[in-house]
Amino acid sequence: MLSVPRHLLTRCFPLPVLGALTLLLIACDANSQACESNVDCYVGESCVLGTCVLDEDPDLDVGSDTTEEDADTPYEDAGDTDQSDTDTHIPDGPPHPIAISAAMNVSCALLSDATVWCWGDNSASFISGGDDEALTPRKIDGFDGAVEIATANARLCARMQDGAVLCRGDGSNGSGTTLETKIDGGATRLSAGGFHMCATVGEDATLHCWGDNGFGQTGADGEQTAEPTPVEGASNIVHIAAGDFHTCASTDADQVLCFSDNYARQLGVEGGESLEPVTHPFFSPTTYPVFELVAGSTHTCALSESAEVWCWGDNTFGQLAIDTELLENSAEPDGVVADDALEKLAAGNHRTCGVGTAGRVFCWGQDHTETIQHVHAIPFLQGVTQLAIGQNHTCALTEDNAIFCWGANASGQLGINTRGDETEPGFAVVPSWED
Repeated sequence: MLSVPRHLLTRCFPLPVLGALTLLLIACDANSQACESNVDCYVGESCVLGTCVLDEDPDLDVGSDTTEEDADTPYEDAGDTDQSDTDTHIPDGPPHPIAISAAMNVSCALLSDATVWCWGDNSASFISGGDDEALTPRKIDGFDGAVEIATANARLCARMQDGAVLCRGDGSNGSGTTLETKIDGGATRLSAGGFHMCATVGEDATLHCWGDNGFGQTGADGEQTAEPTPVEGASNIVHIAAGDFHTCASTDADQVLCFSDNYARQLGVEGGESLEPVTHPFFSPTTYPVFELVAGSTHTCALSESAEVWCWGDNTFGQLAIDTELLENSAEPDGVVADDALEKLAAGNHRTCGVGTAGRVFCWGQDHTETIQHVHAIPFLQGVTQLAIGQNHTCALTEDNAIFCWGANASGQLGINTRGDETEPGFAVVPSWED
């Protein structure tokens, strides 16, 4: 029997008869499932602090009687930002994770009390404390009131309740080691690539990017883009997927736009790099409307509203879920098949994962032992609501507010108070916020 992902029940889209369901993923940030109002979330979820969370969580008293009209009421202090009134609601009860993010050798969580906690590599000094690593989560100073987080290599940014974007981290990539305001207000979405950040700003949701620009991944001129700069031709953006050296985004017209490095065809077209956004020929409202978009280092994936997952770009490490001997890279998206229909995606480095309708996790690509794997279920994980992938580790947030991380752990990025690697998820991240 076909199990229909919850997002199919929230949109007016004809459901085709599917044989083998295919799957589509996007890059790392992966990041938290951002929302502006309840209508952006799955059935059974509500928009809290800019992130979709399950209604059935007893600690998240967001109210089930919120109307669509109420949800579209702008947050009165947010300028151009069209925030849900739930953005400012901090739930009762003890703080617990509602969103996660990961990059390189660090992991972070956004809690229900709008605070941000991180663990792992601290060479960029954005984790509180003077040592080079944190084996358990530590609260990040200056980010109280965050509604969305994104971690790049050596950098952490947060979108605040008023639409401002604050960052800490590596100064060579657009942010100093001290707290810095990158966007004063009006930001509505946030995403991180390998060494650059992007956000949508204003009522027209124009894409702004900053950070490393060696391949034009910020859409601007020069090797570095110190301040957020609008990307020409990229407005009305709904989803952002930033890889190491390329950036993709989808619009409210279900177009997928990509620019910068294209050596592995991660832009979805043939030819070399493009400093201007190019439209991917595969996606449209009448073919595959895009529900989610992610990117790894050199590949890009998309989840369509009809529960199909499509990936393109580099396949050197099996990122496209195809035998590496059969395909090195591809501009044309290839479908990914899992045992469950996937409804959420995450990507990072050379790896892609998705959450199935039953809360199981499926991954493919290269793991932390440099083993190339086909699509497979991750054991011992159930009730997963979100995923985040770093360079060689993966984290999952479950419906009972626990975080499980596995993979490389030399810098403590698994958050389990040790430095030993974990091939499979077994120990939950130590909930330091409860101390």
